[in-house]
Amino acid sequence: MIDSGIILVLVIITGLWYWWDSRGTAEVALNAVQQRCQQYGVTLLHGAVVWQSVRLQRNQVGKVQLKRTYTFEFTSDLQQPYQGKIILLGRQVLAIDTAAYRIE
Repeated sequence: MIDSGIILVLVIITGLWYWWDSRGTAEVALNAVQQRCQQYGVTLLHGAVVWQSVRLQRNQVGKVQLKRTYTFEFTSDLQQPYQGKIILLGRQVLAIDTAAYRIE
């Protein structure tokens, strides 16, 4: 039978890995969103992306990876906030979607 101490250590290591990987992925998402906002001439609000969901999905070669979705807010006129979303598979950006916004 497996020792409960070993199981506890494995659970802790898995949790730490997930936390560390999530931080890195959130940084990739934030950098991509900042570049897109700069490209479109809009302002990223709060300077952050917010985790929305995570699930397993296969990539193009069949490897199972974490598919993460983050949301963010931006503005084009410094008054009205708009919602956006970024989707990553592993650390690869799949899509950055923004709501329709007013162009000043």
